[in-house]
Amino acid sequence: MGRAALRLAMAQPPLSQSIGRLEKELGVKLFERANRRLTLTRAGSAFVEEARASIRHADSALHVARAAHNGEAGEIRIGFVSAALYEHLPHLLSRLREKYPDIHPKLIEVSTNEQIAALSRSEIDIGFVHPPLGTDERLDVHDYPAEDLVAVLPDDRQTHGVTLADIARHGLIMFPAAQGPALHARIVDTFTKTGMTFGSSRRRRGH
Repeated sequence: MGRAALRLAMAQPPLSQSIGRLEKELGVKLFERANRRLTLTRAGSAFVEEARASIRHADSALHVARAAHNGEAGEIRIGFVSAALYEHLPHLLSRLREKYPDIHPKLIEVSTNEQIAALSRSEIDIGFVHPPLGTDERLDVHDYPAEDLVAVLPDDRQTHGVTLADIARHGLIMFPAAQGPALHARIVDTFTKTGMTFGSSRRRRGH
């Protein structure tokens, strides 16, 4: 008992009294006392395991609470357009898991305009969108390097490069304008500025 009191930085009598009060409250003996030695009873052995688990849980709760206060734990809601899945978002999620394992991302695929509205309503915390945003909302905006757009055409066994005229001749299948109005408009403007029209302009089936 003396060594235990020393480890707890307290006097022995208050420790003995605290144990006595605990035994009285529980209605069981936690220690067998004989020949100036203490041994745990069966009830004491069961109680000490639960007590240790409670301490571990309390320590874990303290860690989570502090991490959440510092923005290092909890759920983060991330809105994204489909193009973000190609490179930027997977890379950032990998870094997030490595640096902040207690943060759990919730991914929500929505259009740029829907993300702006969701941010204003605090329904998401971060959005990956296509510029321009076209909003007066006060947002912190971080730019990522632009990615190339790739056109896929039927294999005609020719080796020359694909031109805008080639794409216009075959017709263009794109995502719906509502899904990404800014990007959709930029693609269409690329053709209209050169005076080209599509042989047949189609959307993806199902949209």
